[in-house]
Amino acid sequence: MLISPQTAQGLLADLTQACGLPVDPEELGHCRFTVGDHVFIGDFPLRGYKHKGRWRLDDREVQKAGRALAQLPFDPHDLVDTKLPVRRPDSDGYGDTDWRRMLLRWMRHAAFQETWDNGCPCGPRTEEGRSCRRREGLQTNGLRCGLTIDQFNQHYGQETIAGTRPLDVLSWDQDRKKWLAPRAYVALLDRWATAWGKVDDKARQCSGCGKTTDDRWGWRSPTHNGWITLCPRCTSTSHEKYAGHLHGTKYDSLSRLVRADGYLCQLCSEPRRASYWDHCHDHGYVRGLLCASCNRLEADYFRRLRMCVHPPPHCFEDYWRFPPALRFQWIASSPNSFRHKVW
Repeated sequence: MLISPQTAQGLLADLTQACGLPVDPEELGHCRFTVGDHVFIGDFPLRGYKHKGRWRLDDREVQKAGRALAQLPFDPHDLVDTKLPVRRPDSDGYGDTDWRRMLLRWMRHAAFQETWDNGCPCGPRTEEGRSCRRREGLQTNGLRCGLTIDQFNQHYGQETIAGTRPLDVLSWDQDRKKWLAPRAYVALLDRWATAWGKVDDKARQCSGCGKTTDDRWGWRSPTHNGWITLCPRCTSTSHEKYAGHLHGTKYDSLSRLVRADGYLCQLCSEPRRASYWDHCHDHGYVRGLLCASCNRLEADYFRRLRMCVHPPPHCFEDYWRFPPALRFQWIASSPNSFRHKVW
């Protein structure tokens, strides 16, 4: 039976009530299903099913994951070295499935915030604005300069990895100069990293021809049934170009049968599935069809929050002046706003 994420959260909380692992059932309550239609609890992928525009979970999968975690042998005193990197790696491209680098990134961000707000015992900020001269230095507590254990917990104590709170079981061994965690928990996170990598690889694969892309979001589009991954070639063959047949149509008058996801986005330079009927919120006329990414970027650009990422003739200015479904005459009513008149 399909249940809501909130119901799944309560079910998981009951099943893992006596579990020694730091499971956070709230992970299910606010899951976004942004990677492969799955959310992870431990190393168990729970698939999301979109039903009537809302995400649902299978209660049998939730029960299976909850029982498996509750029965997992866990000794909080059997500690092993987590093998966290001491220094920042050469590349800043932290992998989403590398939980060790995620923890290191948390430490660095929390330390930067504290030293930026409260100063650093190493001295004043440098000319480059850096808050600490010992950029890679560690204190006796294993954290970066200016950061205490309590402060680290305030910043990231509620953050989760694989549906668990790692800071609840993470400890610093001053004698060995190592970060320690229970053996069973370290093994669980390693299995999660492997499982998430497989889900992520699947999300990068075109469901039509099987080709893969390095950009996780480059080919992915939301649909009424969930996410879909289609390469430009498969997208162009399975979706229509908008022919302008909705010229002068009000957005509110569109039937639900006229779906946007059967057409191509009119701003992307490469073929991409549309997700929304873009319309003017002042007079309600349809402008055209946009994918989820362009729809969000267009709103941010209108509010002057970011620059347009589309080169001409696919930029927002050209799209606004000559919308496929309707033509407007743009008039500047103030330095940062426009009003438009229908031609």
